[in-house]
Amino acid sequence: MDDTLEFLHHVDIFSLLSQEELNKVLPLLEVIQFEAGETIFREGEEGSTLYITLSGKISILIRLVDGREREIAEFCSGDFFGEMSICENAPRSATCSTKERSLLYCLHKRDFMKLIEEHPYIAIKIMYRMLSSTSQRLRDTGEFVSDMVVWGLKARKRAITDEMTGVYNRRFIDDTLENYFASSKERGMPFSLIMVDLDYFRQINESYSMKVGDQVLSAVVGVFKKHVREKDITARYGGDAFTIVMH
Repeated sequence: MDDTLEFLHHVDIFSLLSQEELNKVLPLLEVIQFEAGETIFREGEEGSTLYITLSGKISILIRLVDGREREIAEFCSGDFFGEMSICENAPRSATCSTKERSLLYCLHKRDFMKLIEEHPYIAIKIMYRMLSSTSQRLRDTGEFVSDMVVWGLKARKRAITDEMTGVYNRRFIDDTLENYFASSKERGMPFSLIMVDLDYFRQINESYSMKVGDQVLSAVVGVFKKHVREKDITARYGGDAFTIVMH
């Protein structure tokens, strides 16, 4: 078995094929070179090609809800990707780009369909390994998505929470008040707004240290929580100022 066939035999989707069967697949593969930083395809695009990394490194990226892209995988020599495009007409589920100069084998959908017609047993072996690998990737991706959901929830909580006291911050209360004013006007239902500013708080910081001042703020928040209802909103508006919305 020459080096090319040896390489293909170690590619997961071809691992069940004999040398004779690999020789039937090899003419269907096209070699394409990409320079570092090139995009092979983008998330959402239509596709009809499966890629196998001959050399180089490929970055797999998905777009987050905030518009940023996050790498979820890296493919190296022997890895394949884009397999769903030769099985169905679904758009690309991720963006793939090169991290360095890379050589790729390409298997186009039209050639794979030809393989199914002329050598169905070879195609079945390839699809069996393709399904097994894709299932594992989906399990891995599911774990990643779960982690991303948790990360997103934690990030949102950090964005609207005052880190020191644990109550909502000014950003949250400003947005909330806009909604309350609009809702109150539309429904004719009043709500109560309490603004609290602590007297002599600066003197506490200067006389006893900011650490003691932080402890005082936490104690004040504890008092608020004892005297407001669970549905009411308490927020630190800034410094020693607090806002409470009662509805």
